[in-house]
Amino acid sequence: GHCGQRVCEPGCISDSDCGEPEVCGSDHRCAPKPCSDAGTCGPNFACNGDGFCERRSCGHTYNCEGYCVNNRCYAEPGTCIDPLP
Repeated sequence: GHCGQRVCEPGCISDSDCGEPEVCGSDHRCAPKPCSDAGTCGPNFACNGDGFCERRSCGHTYNCEGYCVNNRCYAEPGTCIDPLP
């Protein structure tokens, strides 16, 4: 969601419908991409102890290939907006 707010989204049909690094499951929902090492996950992501890609933790932007937003690495800076009524 946007800045902690949940939003409804249509189900996925293929991996390209999902965010990075996620895969489209048989239930048509995006899920974290399985991994065996960080190289599988791509920039700004790490392979966690459960074997799934997740955003890398950060304390400063220089820890990321992009920006540190709310202590996680992203390619672009974050922006918060008020939810629609």
